[in-house]
Amino acid sequence: MGKASKWLVNFLLGRKDDKGKRKNLSISFDEENLVSSPSATPSSASSFKRRWSFGKLSSKDRAHKSSRSLDSMIATPLLKQAVFNMEIRHDNTRVFTMAMMNSSRRKTKARYAAVENAAATQIQAAFRSYLARKALHALRGLVKLQALVRGYLVRKQTTATLRSMHALMSIQVRARFQRIQMADQSQLDVKSQSLRYGRFLQEMEFKRSQREGINEKHGPVKSQNGLMNHSQMERIEQGIIKYYSGELPILKRQLKHEEFSFTTHNSPRHSPPMSKVTPARSSFSSHDYPYMPSYMANTQSSRAKLRSQSEPRQRPALNFKAKGKRITSAEEMDDDILPRYSFSQSKVFIVWGVRESNAARRFQPATGLSSVGGVKSPRHFVKSSLDNNVSDMSVNAPKGLFPPEPEHYRGPKLKVAIIGAGLAGMSTAVELLDQGHEVDIYESRSFIGGKVGSFVDRRGNHIEMGLHVFFGCYNNLFRLMKKVGADKNLLVKDHTHTFVNKGGELGELDFRFPVGAPIHGMRAFLSTNQLKTYDKARNALALALSPVVKALINPDGAMRDIRDLDNISFSDWFLSKGGTRMSIQRMWDPVAYALGFIDCDNISARCMLTIFSLFATKTEASLLRMLKGSPDVYLSGPIRNYITERGGRFHLRWGCREILYDKSADGETYVTGLAMSKATNKKLGTADAYVAACDVPGIKRLLPSGWRESEFFNNIYELVGVPVVTVQLRYNGWVTELRDLQRARQLRQAIGLDNLLYTPDADFSCFADLALTSPEDYYIEGQGSLLQCVLTPGDPYMPLPNDEIIKRVSKQVLTLFPSSQGLEVIWSSVVKIGQSLYREGPGKDPFRPDQKTPIKNFFLAGSYTKQDYIDSMEGATLSGRQASAYICDAGEELAALRKKLVMVGSQEQMETSSVTDELSLV
Repeated sequence: MGKASKWLVNFLLGRKDDKGKRKNLSISFDEENLVSSPSATPSSASSFKRRWSFGKLSSKDRAHKSSRSLDSMIATPLLKQAVFNMEIRHDNTRVFTMAMMNSSRRKTKARYAAVENAAATQIQAAFRSYLARKALHALRGLVKLQALVRGYLVRKQTTATLRSMHALMSIQVRARFQRIQMADQSQLDVKSQSLRYGRFLQEMEFKRSQREGINEKHGPVKSQNGLMNHSQMERIEQGIIKYYSGELPILKRQLKHEEFSFTTHNSPRHSPPMSKVTPARSSFSSHDYPYMPSYMANTQSSRAKLRSQSEPRQRPALNFKAKGKRITSAEEMDDDILPRYSFSQSKVFIVWGVRESNAARRFQPATGLSSVGGVKSPRHFVKSSLDNNVSDMSVNAPKGLFPPEPEHYRGPKLKVAIIGAGLAGMSTAVELLDQGHEVDIYESRSFIGGKVGSFVDRRGNHIEMGLHVFFGCYNNLFRLMKKVGADKNLLVKDHTHTFVNKGGELGELDFRFPVGAPIHGMRAFLSTNQLKTYDKARNALALALSPVVKALINPDGAMRDIRDLDNISFSDWFLSKGGTRMSIQRMWDPVAYALGFIDCDNISARCMLTIFSLFATKTEASLLRMLKGSPDVYLSGPIRNYITERGGRFHLRWGCREILYDKSADGETYVTGLAMSKATNKKLGTADAYVAACDVPGIKRLLPSGWRESEFFNNIYELVGVPVVTVQLRYNGWVTELRDLQRARQLRQAIGLDNLLYTPDADFSCFADLALTSPEDYYIEGQGSLLQCVLTPGDPYMPLPNDEIIKRVSKQVLTLFPSSQGLEVIWSSVVKIGQSLYREGPGKDPFRPDQKTPIKNFFLAGSYTKQDYIDSMEGATLSGRQASAYICDAGEELAALRKKLVMVGSQEQMETSSVTDELSLV
């Protein structure tokens, strides 16, 4: 038993060499009070110190040994329990330690995250401050550049003015000297003048007596031209008699006043005879000459402003027209005839002017913006002459947008067939006719103009295919209109872009500022009331970081950068540059709808930035104009006359059903003719060159299916048109008049907002009152506003009936203009176009085809083709110029191809005749 117990103790408590460990273990047991009795401690300690020997143990030792083994057996369960408790405590300690480590890790991670956030915030702040400093530096440079340019222009203008004033002063000195001589000799020459002109005065007295006798029998009689009545003629005669008799009281008073004045106000340069003084013109008159325009009234800016007053057309009941000129009847004039004086170096001329009557004023429209919604009264700082506009747009501008004038063509004369009489086709025809070619234009419709055309319904109402506005950057279109004489048909509007919000609140971009681009644009965007202050600041930041700034220095480089942004939508680009979604919704979406018929989320950034670059670099690029009547009369009509006068031919209602083509022996494809049809009539149209001036759906229907093997033609099928619905609503009052409700209900005078209007709160993004903006064909006496609304996108309205469309649009009009409550729609029209402009979405620009095709004698034209501008009237005109240039460059090749086709045709005819002869012999 002794050995067994000893072995058991050694097994449980360790071997002899673990003495130190046992001591530590016994110490820990003592600390936890796990030892059974204090008497056992010395015995166990003595046993550990005992050495091994071979002697027998005494009985005492054996008894002690047996008692020790019994104590060990008793202590074994206690030892196990202690070990178990120690393991539990160790596990608890390890769990607590792990928890403490995890909490410390979490605290460390949170502390590091706070540090990282603070660092990121500092980096962002530094980057934003860097961008702000760069933008501020760029703006400072622009301001300095603008100041230098303005200084140069002011010095140049001052020099020209001083020269003019010097000439005027010399003329005034001569005129005063001549007047002094005439005043001194007036009393001496009375007798001689009376003898000289006595017979003339007797004849006038005799004629006056004759008229008085006739008036007693038949009443007052008009003169032959219907301009002056008897009292007016009498006053003229009295004035002439007083002049020839030496009585010049008015002249003397005027001379006395002008002796001490050398200002331009007192020296009118022009006094047109019999000029009708309109209220607009009289606003420029000086206080010294109340019925004579001042010097500044004869500038190009003032004359353009007079044209922009949009005077409504007078109907035959109140007005007569002869040879295209307005003739005012005698009843509309007052009897007050006032003399005006014009002085030359040696003579004094009397010019008799007629003051405008109240009857004539009653039918002039009250134009200008309403003061509701914080819109300021009109100011006119920007010159509006179309001559200056056209010449100024091409200076320091991208070559792709404003190509130079073509050189004179010296090659063989060509015959060109054009499919489509839209603006692109007519632009091509005008350019080719100017180069001496022969042109035939085929149009399947009964009217010309394409998407810019219009027609007259059975009731005599002019119906347009859409709302057409002429931006100041339409340089190529203005060039075409000047060439055909249609530039006089444009009416200049106030240099503002007006937004109509729900409830009749107006916002605007006011570009009227003495300093031009880009300062006037910056001022317009920073002072607009259409956006809040935060949105305006972010909007300015986005535009400052755009290629628009580069366009001020390098227009062509900026245009290349803008082309590279075709793959991204305007919304994505604008938001990435710091713009806000509110700016897009309240301002840029209506503009995008007006330009491309789609919103900012779907339109390419290239389209919008192309317009912005022109607005920022050209002062008058944002100035709006509209035709004074229908496009068929005032745009397409002059172009048609120009083409026909130079030998061009229009073939209306002749549609192209098929393009006939063939391949040569070397595999080259060429067009041989056009299969044309008109009702049941058919014919073959042949030419040296063929131009397809169609829209996107038209060119898809026209192209032969075999040509889709070419990637050039297959890319066209990637383009899709946008549906558009145009609605015209005629009211029995003036819808856009917001200030005076009583005047909005009267029909004697046209009144309201005379400009293009945008809105973010209706399905029609842009609209206008044509009775005010284009009064020649759309103002009708006894009727009110004619709203023309463009519904974009038109997809939801395409399947609806016209009555439902009119109901919805009129309801939205009432939302925008609550003051029109009670006005009724007395006439309406709806025009639906399934595919109008092509959808200029991101990534679509590479699919636009060039005007020159892989087929040598086949060319394309249209606003969808490759050109730097967007799909618009300007783009259509520019594509026509480019197509004409390609045709003239290929003149020699086309003439050679014509000879080749003639030889091939003659050979085929000979072979056919020989086969016919053989058959006849058989």
